[in-house]
Amino acid sequence: MQNNSIIRPRYFALQWHITERCNWHCRHCYQKEGSRDDELPLSGLFDIFKQYLRLIRHFGTLGPARSRLVIAGGEPLLREDFFAFLERIHKYNKYFMTVLLTNGSLIDAVCGRRLKRLGVETCQVSLEGLEGNNDAVRGEGAFNKTTRAIEILVKSGIKVVVCLTLTKNNVPDIMPLIRLCGKLGVSQVGLRRLVPLGRADAIKGLLLQPFALRKVYLRLEKEIRKPGNKKKRPALVGGCDESIFCQEINRPLINCGVTEGRMLTLLPDGKVIPCRRLPLEVGDATRDDLLNIYYGSARMEQLRNLDNCFAACRECGFFDSCLSGARCISYSYFGRFSSPDPQCWKMFKVLPPPDFLKNKKDIISKTKKVHFTLLPRLFRQFDKKV
Repeated sequence: MQNNSIIRPRYFALQWHITERCNWHCRHCYQKEGSRDDELPLSGLFDIFKQYLRLIRHFGTLGPARSRLVIAGGEPLLREDFFAFLERIHKYNKYFMTVLLTNGSLIDAVCGRRLKRLGVETCQVSLEGLEGNNDAVRGEGAFNKTTRAIEILVKSGIKVVVCLTLTKNNVPDIMPLIRLCGKLGVSQVGLRRLVPLGRADAIKGLLLQPFALRKVYLRLEKEIRKPGNKKKRPALVGGCDESIFCQEINRPLINCGVTEGRMLTLLPDGKVIPCRRLPLEVGDATRDDLLNIYYGSARMEQLRNLDNCFAACRECGFFDSCLSGARCISYSYFGRFSSPDPQCWKMFKVLPPPDFLKNKKDIISKTKKVHFTLLPRLFRQFDKKV
């Protein structure tokens, strides 16, 4: 067994979609509709939770500063046993930070206090601009429901992160929304790029052109650097799709978490994929352990292997900082995981046609699987504590 020679991530996040049921039907959603039949029972959730603890122990990332458990949906609060699950896991919060992704529609004062008591440190909600643009995407009345949830969560002592998915329509709303979030007590505002997957494939035409996207990020960078602004507004953060801007932004940017090997995603039935926006099945946590899946999946190794990136990307002088951009956007746009980022203005002046690489095949370098056959012996002592 070669685990001592394996590179471990310095930070790790497990994004766990405990349900795909949702009470909203957002136009840009990249997920499919789900039902109770797709969901593991509470006992099954806790079995996989123990796998997560073993995984972050192996990585050496135990602690809220280095590991996150991101509970997501659908709308996770639709699960009738949602709080029962939190009750089971919150006593292990010293090992990770608990983050909840919610649309906010089911948040009331009692819920806010309960989330705080059970160790939820951060809640992420989405606003797609001001009321008009937001409700055009997320449904009538969604803006008021979400802003009300933000107020409740902030009052409960929970940090709130607001995410906006960039489209051609909501660019004018960015700065007014940031100011509004400051008034509401939001801790961070993050911009994310549209991923044309699922229902969002129907609005692929709202993707920003490469140089229009560049203009947005440079405007955001200018705002970040204004003297004294940090005290007046939420922190402005990018996501794992921002690394294509490394040429012109002189601060550390976030690379794709799949490429860097610092994340996994669990679906309600226990299936494992690299990222919820990159729906390539790499394992099943009801049949195998997350540790074996992380190291033993050939597809995971292919995605982490930089030799599999697009040839023109590898020849770019900024490749070491960019790592070929966002895999999820490349895959959903071109249908190939080794394709370039379609919104990279260093490569494309305008968005290329989706069939631009139709006759190309994914580059797949040979990889060596590592299976942890001694898994029970390795973690028996840790399991006793859980």
